Amino acid sequence: MGTATASHAAEASAEADNQQPQTGQDIVVTAQRREERLLEVPVSVGVINEVQLQQSRVQEVSDLVAVTPGLSFSSTTVRGGGFRIRGVGSTAGNGEPSVSYVVDGVVFADQSVALDQNLFDTQRIEVLRGPQGTLFGKNASSGVISITTKNPTKELEGQVEGTLAEFGEREVRAVLSGPLGDELGFRIAGTHRSLDGYLLNRVTGKKSGGLNQDSIRGKLRWQHGAGTITLSADYNDREDFGLPFTERASTDPNRIALLAGFGVTPSPTNTDQAYDVPTFSGRKSGGVSLSADLDIGNHVLTSITAWRLSNNTPDSLDADGLPVSRQPGSPTLANSYNELLVEAQRSDIGRNEQMSQELRITSPRGGTLEYVGGLYGMWSKDTTGTFRTASQCIAYSAATLTSGPASPLIQVPSTSANCDHPDATRAEILSRGTTNDGNTSSTTSLAAYGQFSLRVLETVKLLGGLRYTSEERSNQAVQGSAFNQSLTFLSTPPAGVRNAFNTGAGLPPTTPIVAGTVLTLPDNPGSIRLAERSDRNLSGRAGVQFQPSTNLDIYATYARGYKGPALNIGTGVYTDPEKSNAYEAGIKALLADRKITANLAVFLTDYSGFQANSFDTTLSRYVIVNAGNVRTKGFEADFTAQPIEGLDLNASVTYAKARVTDFRSAAQCYPGQPIANTAAALVPNPPRDGSCYIIGGTAASPIYGQNVNGGRLPGSTDWKFNVGARYAHPIGQDYFGLIGMNYTWQSDALFDLSQDPNTRQKGYGTFDLNVGFGPQSRRWTITAFARNLFDKQFASTILYTPTSQVNVLNNAPSSATVPATANASPGNYVQLLPRNAFRQFGVTVRLKFGGKD
Repeated sequence: MGTATASHAAEASAEADNQQPQTGQDIVVTAQRREERLLEVPVSVGVINEVQLQQSRVQEVSDLVAVTPGLSFSSTTVRGGGFRIRGVGSTAGNGEPSVSYVVDGVVFADQSVALDQNLFDTQRIEVLRGPQGTLFGKNASSGVISITTKNPTKELEGQVEGTLAEFGEREVRAVLSGPLGDELGFRIAGTHRSLDGYLLNRVTGKKSGGLNQDSIRGKLRWQHGAGTITLSADYNDREDFGLPFTERASTDPNRIALLAGFGVTPSPTNTDQAYDVPTFSGRKSGGVSLSADLDIGNHVLTSITAWRLSNNTPDSLDADGLPVSRQPGSPTLANSYNELLVEAQRSDIGRNEQMSQELRITSPRGGTLEYVGGLYGMWSKDTTGTFRTASQCIAYSAATLTSGPASPLIQVPSTSANCDHPDATRAEILSRGTTNDGNTSSTTSLAAYGQFSLRVLETVKLLGGLRYTSEERSNQAVQGSAFNQSLTFLSTPPAGVRNAFNTGAGLPPTTPIVAGTVLTLPDNPGSIRLAERSDRNLSGRAGVQFQPSTNLDIYATYARGYKGPALNIGTGVYTDPEKSNAYEAGIKALLADRKITANLAVFLTDYSGFQANSFDTTLSRYVIVNAGNVRTKGFEADFTAQPIEGLDLNASVTYAKARVTDFRSAAQCYPGQPIANTAAALVPNPPRDGSCYIIGGTAASPIYGQNVNGGRLPGSTDWKFNVGARYAHPIGQDYFGLIGMNYTWQSDALFDLSQDPNTRQKGYGTFDLNVGFGPQSRRWTITAFARNLFDKQFASTILYTPTSQVNVLNNAPSSATVPATANASPGNYVQLLPRNAFRQFGVTVRLKFGGKD
């Protein structure tokens, strides 16, 4: 019987850092909550070691998409985004992510915090594809990103490295590790990183896309007899300056003319901006964890206790993305923007706190029955607030003011006209003020889980596992509060409007109001809304594993995934849970005298109650809804080879067809989509023909929708592949040279569930290159690198931004209704351009001391 004790595993982990790529036979992973050879794990796993992270300049979690086929990332907010595995995922911010983020066994409740993490001093990253709920539970309905950081070493050693690169990038990293006695060791690592930016704001003359970040992580590790205790702490302080969005397309002539005045032309290749409100965001986050491994006979008892806290520093977002406050405050300006904004600014704040406890028992390896079982609990509290300050021009009539001018800001009366409609019965009024929406959510999650493998024949194992989850959720929301409200009359109102305003303000109806009059409105405290939800779920896994030799592994599994309800902040009601049924079969092999590793997996996963982000035009933000059923199917293959000494090759490919199979209700139409019917002939259940239908409402206020069954999931790509090579060769007796390269290509993607063709990013590929030199001892290394060498620009997200926030489909300029044959809404689109969408040259110098040569 083979036995891997806690103390032996810890010692092996501490000695693993040798700066050399692992070969196929010695890649060790913890995908099943125990250390195992990758070949023996019946799960599709992508592994990125430290050498690969350095070669591909993977600095933060979102950079992983460049080296991990099947993994994609997109953002819809100022503060983050979300991952997708096999084309399925979600965006952080409104609900639980579908891809769980785990660091040293600790699950992050708030994935937006994970996106801030700097991946310095990382031993390896494992990307587990498909539902992993049995062992990882929470937030693992599509997969897991599991990060293992380095442990203290038995000898004193350290490392310092510095990087200088284009866009004003500067980074310093430092690590110190060693013993504090025979049984106690320490490790401390820190980094400072800054970036000036890479997009030019032609209004301010400053760059966008910059950041300042400071991170530190420390570990104390005590090994005594049969036990190992590790105390870890980390802190991260990050500020981002200038949101890297640019104008991609527009059909609004007024918007185009305003941008042209600053030398900006909307297009897919546009890299310039023209907004005038400072845009920035920041977050301070950190945590402490205490893990203990105790050998109990041949078993290992593990306890992981963790606490984490994050605070969003107040941020700022130019909500209209235009330089309108730099223009004269006149009716003419307001008229040109269809009742929209003379200026708008949005600020978000937030705080997330979590505590978790896990107890786990692990059996020895090599026996007839192997198992892992445990108990898990997590408590989290999330507090958010959104402040919107705006000015907008509205042409009010007496009919729109019969109940008084209460809180006209943002929530524009649907019966009011905009300043495009000169009318003697209306008055043009500039509305100013601030609104505040706040949410406090609490979640308590408890689970019991177990997974086993039973050897029924010498070469055959049966696999199984179950997880029972109990969750309690509550939310308190404050919505609709408004303050600092005022109305400035840009024209002298007609008698009817004057009388209505005065009556609403408690003044005599005939009190004079002339152009330039400013009325101050009372504050509105808003309303408080409470919501609660309790859920129970049983998920699991079953399969069979065939191991005819130590160099070949074949498996087939079924897994049931679960993702808890999310709060729809628009309605104050929790969505239903998202559940999945996943089928996977794979083969893993070592070939050519173990010089080649080959892995192949085929998969099919059906999701029911899929939670999707949908843009709410009333709230002007994305909310979570149960969209219906989706399916992803395909295959993934990866290969590594070491044909000769010093040469490492890798290649991987993923085909993942992620599609909507049954959308629960009609989806939103996209701007410019042909309308196939009239209000006189409603089509409540439209066919799947690519057209927009009037599905309800009236001729004056129609409701539009379409059938997106068979449509692509936002951000998903059907094909993605990656090839890489690294060659190190001696130069004389004392030195070595190395060259590394990596090429990644992906097919096109749509970023909107409405299948809007204007949100399509064409397929693209990027090529990275690095060349290094140093002594054979690796005591120092100089590496020059080029990211995206051929300067292939691409967008990681494309979003539609309506000219009007009143009604996306009813804001046709100078028109009261939408034509029956076409949706005439102006189409404005912005794109997020990540840093790696531009060529960047740089150099890194790395110095090491102590340790073993």
